[in-house]
Amino acid sequence: MKNVPIKFRGEDIISGEYHYGDYVTRSEGCAIRVRENDKLFDLHEYEIAVKPESVAQLVGYDANGDEVYEGDKIFDVEYPADTVTAELFPCVLFRYYKLIKENDND
Repeated sequence: MKNVPIKFRGEDIISGEYHYGDYVTRSEGCAIRVRENDKLFDLHEYEIAVKPESVAQLVGYDANGDEVYEGDKIFDVEYPADTVTAELFPCVLFRYYKLIKENDND
């Protein structure tokens, strides 16, 4: 079983794009701190202001290895009609579930 790192995502208040990293609160609102590693010792860190209601924590990985965040819709592989919303519970296994992606129409 894969260890689940503490990781968050949030929607950029300007572009609407999702960013992934550490959750940071500021007096002006909240942000996601993004860390990019271009080279071995070249770490770039920056913060992006995000919509507070869009912030979700990584809760695990689905049957395909895709990241599953709080609030994501997932379905049971054996019983596709069973759709549930992912929540933050310790030791939850999603190996029998698949993430429902926004562009999926089935």
